[in-house]
Amino acid sequence: MERLDITSDEYFARPEISNTMLKDFRDKGPWTYYHRYVKRGQPEVQPSEAMRLGSAFHLLMADGEDFASSIVVRPPTVNGEPINMRKKAHREHIAALEASSRGKIILAPEEVDQLLRMKDSVWDNPAASPFVSRLTPERSEVIALEEVNGLMCKGMCDADFSDEGVIIDFKTTRHHLGKQFARDALYKFGYHFQAAHYCDVFHAERFIFIAVRNFPPYESLVFEMPSHLENIVTPTQENRRSLLRLDRSCSSMV
Repeated sequence: MERLDITSDEYFARPEISNTMLKDFRDKGPWTYYHRYVKRGQPEVQPSEAMRLGSAFHLLMADGEDFASSIVVRPPTVNGEPINMRKKAHREHIAALEASSRGKIILAPEEVDQLLRMKDSVWDNPAASPFVSRLTPERSEVIALEEVNGLMCKGMCDADFSDEGVIIDFKTTRHHLGKQFARDALYKFGYHFQAAHYCDVFHAERFIFIAVRNFPPYESLVFEMPSHLENIVTPTQENRRSLLRLDRSCSSMV
């Protein structure tokens, strides 16, 4: 395994296979994969509101200073008036703010407060605090490369405790209960494939999700993807089969 000290933009531009790339190959097929990641001929997917807040939360958990330098707080008023996007002057003001803040995350003041409360919830969770209390910049947003089934793969983990056999991923959720989060993790979002990929890349045995509900009272959930069931074994095998199919597909298209 090789760790890289590069930016997230540099990470996404690298050709090694990420969990997202493998998911797209598995779910959307080789032709979409080829055009998106080999020819790079498809437009980038624009982040949703949930993704925007999720990205901000990841930054806040990783490094407070990085969070402060990577966000722009949107003013609540324009010329003393509450923002009203039906007014042309207000739309122009927000458009100018967005143009001058490219590469940064724009947040409303109430969203900053929301994110801070979410962080406090994680710190107050006795199952999460043993890890987050030791989360240094050296363990945050760690990028690694590793060969898996003959292909170079990459991963960028939120919290790297792989020296202890553990990888941690932060998620935002709208669920109250761990069993609700677990159901979506497995059947809707396929997080078990993500866990398998990151365990391969980082040589870890355990993959833990720390999920925070993104509205009051901001409960935090700690969910470990079980390794003693088929939730890790089967996705690992499926990921490696997908890597073999991907290698054959890309070779035939070149």
